[in-house]
Amino acid sequence: MGYVYLIEDIDSRTYKIGVTKSDPQRRLNKLQTGNSCKLSIKYLYECEYPYRLETMLHNHYRSCQELNEWYSLDNIDEFIKKCQEFNEIINSLKDNPFFSKKLK
Repeated sequence: MGYVYLIEDIDSRTYKIGVTKSDPQRRLNKLQTGNSCKLSIKYLYECEYPYRLETMLHNHYRSCQELNEWYSLDNIDEFIKKCQEFNEIINSLKDNPFFSKKLK
């Protein structure tokens, strides 16, 4: 299990879509170190395949990408809905041998 997170850079109003297998607050603290802007966790989504979900979210929001994993998002409320939607797709495909090889 792990977490997919949406962290906000409050000054620039950009959002980082990332993943952590450990404590999300510890991940936020690591990102905050060396960042002069205030960061805040907006959403967390716990799931079995967080790296696969993160990839799907990055692909979905590609047109909003600012820099690396930072995105300019207009409607962050849809983030959890997209997490749920993509996680359902992952769960429906996880027993498919062509798909599940890449999950590990």
